[in-house]
Amino acid sequence: MLFLPSTIEERKIVKHVAGYPRVKPETFDTPFFLKDIIEGADEDSNQAITSPIIEDSIIVKKTGDASLPGNPDQNAPTVPVYEISFKTQDGQSHKLENRFAFIGYGSNSSETVLAKKFGQQKFEGDKDRSVPVLMVNAQNHAVCHSAFIGGAGSVPVTMMKSEDTNTRVSMSFYTFDQVARMNSSEPNYDVVRMDEAKFCLNNGIEVDASPCVYDSIWGALLTDDNELMINNCIPHEIKNEGAKVKSFSTMQAMGRSQELFHRNGGKFSDLFNIYSRFNELVGNFERFILAAKNPKAADYTDKEQLAKERKNRHDLRMRINACMAPHSKPRNIEGTVIQTASLTQDRANCFDKKGNPSQKRMKHTKLVA
Repeated sequence: MLFLPSTIEERKIVKHVAGYPRVKPETFDTPFFLKDIIEGADEDSNQAITSPIIEDSIIVKKTGDASLPGNPDQNAPTVPVYEISFKTQDGQSHKLENRFAFIGYGSNSSETVLAKKFGQQKFEGDKDRSVPVLMVNAQNHAVCHSAFIGGAGSVPVTMMKSEDTNTRVSMSFYTFDQVARMNSSEPNYDVVRMDEAKFCLNNGIEVDASPCVYDSIWGALLTDDNELMINNCIPHEIKNEGAKVKSFSTMQAMGRSQELFHRNGGKFSDLFNIYSRFNELVGNFERFILAAKNPKAADYTDKEQLAKERKNRHDLRMRINACMAPHSKPRNIEGTVIQTASLTQDRANCFDKKGNPSQKRMKHTKLVA
């Protein structure tokens, strides 16, 4: 079978996509304070102005409860609101009020990604952009590749309970506006309040908080040996020699998505003018990713054509996700669902079509693994 080779530009784009979650293990060594953002020519060139936080100076205090910002469900449970004070290595003291605590385990721990999400292009108006980002230890948890392909073309990550592993994640304290903006960027994730989990700083001090976490509705991706595919950009401690976990890069997880799509008889039909030939597409990794990736608005002058193309690619991703579903472990984070993912029905349709085990949750109920 003859396949057209990918171009240098195609390989460059896919390499950038595979750079998610834009963190390295050392990212989780030092807490930092995102003080402001320097706007670039576009959102990808925004620069974060940060200063390291002195860990021993951190004080977190709950001051009340409030509805989750941006939550369309008016009957949802509330979440804690915090005051956080700390000193930074530039000698300044800070006290921030009315903040919402969120666990970050992937790109939301990256100052580069935060600068992109809270830049003027996406976070308009005269709004507070400052974010204190603490680094904490999470025992009996792992950060895994999730069983879906996202709009950016990569395979994102999710947090799972795992008795075999400990990991390090971030705990960020967002403003009302920041939470609303962040929620709009996570259509594949429920917001879950972690009521029982304990998180400690590097100095051993426990952070007195019940943070929210973005919990993927697709669960975690598994190997053919039913091992959790943990992300190699996140620091993990594997506690048991026979642990059912294995470390993979984002590029490898993206390759796994193509493998499972091909294995399960996935077909692209003729949705895309450029990538319409099935044999070339399944044989060419770069074109597989580019076909699933959302198109840029700048590439389309016709808004109707852009909307049609986005829908086509969304539908394609759902078909890929349906092929990944039989090779996934259901999400198992313990806590209370505060806000359901906007793609919940799409996920349900995928699981129903494939006859896969249900991963449904009752809204607002206490979740116990």
